[in-house]
This record gives sequence, structure tokens and C-alpha cells, in this order.
Amino acid sequence: MSRFGFVLVTLLLAAPCTAQTGQPNLADYRVYTKLLQQAKEPVIIVPGIMGSRLNRVSDGEEVWPNVFGMISPFDSYLNELRLSTTTGLELPGKDMNPTSVIDREYPFGIPRVAYGNLRDLFLNNGYTTSTPNKSYFEFPYDWRLDIREEVSNFSSVVAEAFSNSPTGKINIVAHSMGGLLVKEFLRTADPSIIDKIVFVGVPHLGSPKAFNALNYGDNLGFEFGPVDILNRDRVKIITQNMPGVYELLPSKKYFEKDPYYVVDFRNNNLNSLDYSETKTFMLEKPSDARNEILIDQAQEFHDSLDGFTSTSFQMYNIVGCQNPSTIGTFVIRDDGVEPLSTNGDGTVPLMSARNPSDNSADYYVSHYETGINHAGLVRDSKVLDIIASLINGQPPTSFPTGISDSATTCDPPPAVGPETTISFATFSPVALHIYDSQGRHTGPTSAGDLELGIPGSSYQQIGEHNFAFVPAGEAYRVIVDGLAPGEFTMKVKGYNGSTLTRTAAYVAVPVQSASTLAELAFISFDGNLGLNLDENGDDVTDAIIEPEAILSGSSAGDIVPPVVSFNMPQEVIIDSPITIDFLSSDELSGMSTTTATLDGVEVQNGMIRTVATIGEHVLSVRAVDNAGNLRIADFHFDSVYQFGGFLPPLKTDGTGIYNQGRVLPVKFQLVDVAGNFISTTIATMTLTKISNGTAGTEEIPLAVGNADTGNAFRYDSTSNNYVYNLSTDAMTPGTWRLKVYLDDGKQYEVEISIKQ
Repeated sequence: MSRFGFVLVTLLLAAPCTAQTGQPNLADYRVYTKLLQQAKEPVIIVPGIMGSRLNRVSDGEEVWPNVFGMISPFDSYLNELRLSTTTGLELPGKDMNPTSVIDREYPFGIPRVAYGNLRDLFLNNGYTTSTPNKSYFEFPYDWRLDIREEVSNFSSVVAEAFSNSPTGKINIVAHSMGGLLVKEFLRTADPSIIDKIVFVGVPHLGSPKAFNALNYGDNLGFEFGPVDILNRDRVKIITQNMPGVYELLPSKKYFEKDPYYVVDFRNNNLNSLDYSETKTFMLEKPSDARNEILIDQAQEFHDSLDGFTSTSFQMYNIVGCQNPSTIGTFVIRDDGVEPLSTNGDGTVPLMSARNPSDNSADYYVSHYETGINHAGLVRDSKVLDIIASLINGQPPTSFPTGISDSATTCDPPPAVGPETTISFATFSPVALHIYDSQGRHTGPTSAGDLELGIPGSSYQQIGEHNFAFVPAGEAYRVIVDGLAPGEFTMKVKGYNGSTLTRTAAYVAVPVQSASTLAELAFISFDGNLGLNLDENGDDVTDAIIEPEAILSGSSAGDIVPPVVSFNMPQEVIIDSPITIDFLSSDELSGMSTTTATLDGVEVQNGMIRTVATIGEHVLSVRAVDNAGNLRIADFHFDSVYQFGGFLPPLKTDGTGIYNQGRVLPVKFQLVDVAGNFISTTIATMTLTKISNGTAGTEEIPLAVGNADTGNAFRYDSTSNNYVYNLSTDAMTPGTWRLKVYLDDGKQYEVEISIKQ
């Protein structure tokens, strides 16, 4: 019997009896019955990452979110949230207490835009936070820590909710990371106490968004109203040792559904990284590496969780889709990183969000038709109505446009027709600003934050690259503001749902100085796409740059850089003429531009150049296709001296035998390709005994003479020889290997035999 039922029976037994029957008063009985009928089966709300307030234990001050810290430069206040670099645990004196679920986002004071709408959904429909008969619960938790560490605290909330249940069962609504916490709880909990669970936008198998946060900085899908005030560099720093963030990474099971989410095109390669290779990539920079211990710990967490299933209670799963701002793949190129879109809710890929178990009832929310993103899944009234129906035990039978219980809702729409989303991306050190027809702005602010003034817009920065998404059907003014001399590439992409339809790329646009501005008035791909370039910022258009091509179909999705091949020798003699010979090609979108330099000096294909210095030389080719994909390919070759061989009395075939105690002149000549003597080489020598036996067959007489010291050769301008008079006094009988090292990187050797 539930606690509420026990209390009811107790009250009935204690109620006054009528004189005639000796039974409990009927009026009181009806009151108690009404109380029972009105009692709600408790519900627990579990938020996603960053959705709980964290207060410092030592003084109770709120650290997350911090209204004043958020508006200070560089978000230095976030350092308070850093964890141990070795254990991922809290640092001494930095213990945090999760106090409440965030119901509004600071510092803007916009009410009910975090989990406030979800709270109101229940409180306005008969649920109560008051005792007795408390029916509405929230579970704030420390989202930085290992999710498993929070399960015991969650169990306490579950026990309290259970004690208030009129049915002996409870319900749970879990958003994003909160769903992973609930699943971890369920692995060892008694499932009979659960009536219904609603998972909302849960990354069951992880999300590439976490990879982005750890490697480049990201808000992890927790939005802060019209301005993204989280400094991405600071987020990257503080997340490096947060177990909770690592547990959001795509797990091994994710790779069973999608074999990769990182593609490495650097160094003229094309590598789709599997789970192990992705881990290696994350750890490859010692000065900027992720925490290997926490990567492995996160996988252990998913190993026990990803196969979760249960038939003991009703499980619902609400997933978002058709939002092209969802990152599905990271393309690593020579000039940086480009995120590519996949089908999802803007944070969690559809494939990961719809994977709780085979017995869940799924509901699909199309961003394409509703505009609802990952955060909107717990804020928008249309989804909240469905959540309410599910918790009340009345699954909906009709749905608003763009929401249904059919997976076909998330099927990609045709790659034809008008676009629903436009993305603008710039590659290089420039700032990207977008304004709509009402002057609302999406892009960086002077304070270093990101303003999201255009409704439905999003903005991502990775290194020096910028990626913005805005709704289609609006007239936009796109401003590219130069930050330093150089050049930039801009890509404009159109999406129908999450399906890429068209791409226009502006390649290698020159940036004369920090005053350079470029402006595009964009309405659609069918309009004027000329990019007006103001080279010196005087409000005068100096050039109009058209896109290389308007790509559609498979060519619009071309992510593969051009292929560059070389037909060059690996080694040439100094002062040799060499023909610049390379080939660049791109089968999908076609070639845009190809430039090349030899040792930093611009060259053209087919040119003949003289290599006048020794050592390594680099022919670097920079090729860009019509989709704006860059390939930088380097060919390394060496310029060396022409070595004329060892001169007498040395026998170059190793047959010479020399008497111990004499001086052995070691001599050779170096010339260029025309036979001119080289006199400026630095040459040194080493000796190594390789056998006590005598390999030589011919005794060569030597004079006594004066021996040289050290190991460096001298140049004799009379004979044009490099000479070293080798003393054999300390050389014991046997066979020795003599090596000569030249400053062109080459080495030459000969064997000599010594006898007494």
C-alpha cells in the first residue's frame, strides 16, 4: 500500500462514527474519496546538461549560472567549475551543491524559457510541490560529474516521490543528459515502481556536439536566449576534465549505427576515423589533449547502458529531426575544421535520439515544419501537450502539423523546391555578420559574445571558421569583416529540412587589410549572388565576386578536397633544372583554383626552375574545388651534391688492407650538375669496428705522415679534394666501417681492413 493510501485508511478509521450505524461519517468518507481521486501520480523532471543551478558549498553563492560573471569578459568565472585533471572529481574548496532546476535564463531575465514551461505544464494542471500529497518533483544534479555519481541522490528523490504516490508508481520526464542518468538508475532499480518514462531529446548513444565542446568549445545545446554568452574557448578549457561531458561523446555502439563522425583529409589523405582512431585524434596534441582516463571511463559507462531495455513500464521517446544545424560529421582539412549537418534536433542526431529500446513508443518532431529545436522540445507548447497526455495515460491520437508517432515525419523531404534553411560559413580570420530585413543581427558582438537576434538562427565558431544557420524565405544582408590581411572562402548552403539542396562557394576572396569588407544581399539562390568587395573600407565597391558555381544534387554535398598528384624526382643534383609537374583534379564539383609555390615562391605548372641550394625543398600546391573544399599538398625533395666516390689510396670496394700505425688519407670530390667543384661543404667522419677478421684482400702501402684531429674534413683547393688524414694508431686489427656525412643530408661509407 502506498503512503497516501495508508494515510487515507488511517483517517477513515479515525473518522467520527454516526450514532445509528457506528460507521464512519459518510460526508467525511466522500471528502477522503475526493482527495484520493484528486491525488496525482508523482512526476519527476530531470533536466539536461547545464540545466541545474550549482552553488558553492563553502558560501552558498551561485556559480552556475552567474548573472554577473556571464557578462564579464572571457567568462573567467567558469574556472570555478573546473575539476581535477587526474580524477575528474571536485577540487578542494570548489565543491558545488545543485540547488534547483533552471527555469529561466540569465542575465536577460526572460521568464520560463529553460525548464519553466515544463514546470508550469504540471503545476497548472493539478500537480503540487506542497505536502502532503506532493506530486511534482525536480532533480537538479551536478552535470559536470560522472553520471553514475548522481544516481544515489536521484534514488532519494524517487523514494520521496514513491512515498507520495496514490498508486505505488511514479513517472519521469527526462531531457537530454537527464535521460542517461535515468537509464543508469533503472539498471539497478526496482522497475515495478515506474509507471511511465518520457525521454525527450536524449542522446542515448552520444552526440558529436560533445566532441565539439571538448575540442573546440560549444554550449552543448543549452541556450541562453538572444545571446550565446558562453565563451567557447573557456568552455573548452573547463570541460576537459568533466566526466559528464565525456559521457555525452558518441559511444562504440554509435559507430555501429554510423561508422564515423570524424573525417581526416589532412596531408593529402582521406581517412574516415573509427572509434579507436577518433580517440587517437582527440589525444594527438599533448599540449591540448583530452583526458584519456575520462574517455575510457565514459565508454565503460556506455558499455553497460547502451543495451538498456525494459518491458516493466511504459517508455516514450520524443525525438527531434530535420534540423540542419545538427552536427553529424567533422571534416578535418589542412585549413581547419568544418562541421557537416545530419538529421537531428540541432544537438542530438536522430539516430542516437531514437535508440532507447525496441519497446518504446516514439514521437517525432520535425524542425522543418515546427521550428522546434533540442531546447524547444521541453519548451514548446505543442510538445508539452504531448508530454502531458503521455503522463496522464492518454497517448495522443491526433497531432499538430510536423509532429506524429510515425517515423516518416523525419524522412528527408525532396532535395527540390524552396529551401527551409540557409547557412553561411566563412573560412579564415574574418568575422561573419547576418542581418535580416528588420535589422536583427546574428553574429559576434564587440564584447566577444554571439548575438542570436534573428529568430530561429544559430551560430557556431570553430577556430577561425564561422557557421551560421537562418530560416529561408527572408532577405538577408551578409557582412564579412576582415580581421587581418589574407583571403577567405565563403560557402552558402540551402537546406530543405536537413537535406542539402544547393551550394554556392566564393573561393580565395582577397582581404587587403582589417578594413576590408564584403557584402552579400541574399534572398535566394535564384537571385543576384554577387559579393560586393570593399577592399579598404571606404564604402566603395572595388570588385564584384561571383560564386564559382551553383552546385546542386550530389555535387552540392561535395566535402572531399581535390586530389593532387606529383610527377617529380625525389632527389636532384644541386644546380639542376627541375620541371614543376603536378596535377589537381576534382571529380564531383570540379576545380576552382590551383596555386603552387616552390620554397615559398610562386610557380606555375610546367615551369623550369634551378635548384641552387642543398637540402630539402618543398613544392606546395593549394587546390580548391567549386564547393570550396581546400587541399594543401606538399611534395618534398632533396638537392644534393654529386659525390665522386672515395679517392686512392682507399679501395671503394672494401678490398684494401692498411698497416696499423700509418696515416690513411681519406679523400673525395663534390661537384654540381655541370661538374663544377663544390668547396663549401661541411663534411664529417665516423669509424666503427665491425669485425676482428680482415675482409680486405689487397695490401695498400701508406706513409707515416701527420694525422688530422677531430672528425671534420678540410678542403684542398689545389687538388679540389676534401681530405682527412686518418691515424690508424688506435685502430686494432680487423675490419672497420668508415662513414662520411655531408651537409646535404647524404652519407657514404667504405670498409677498410687493418693489420699489424
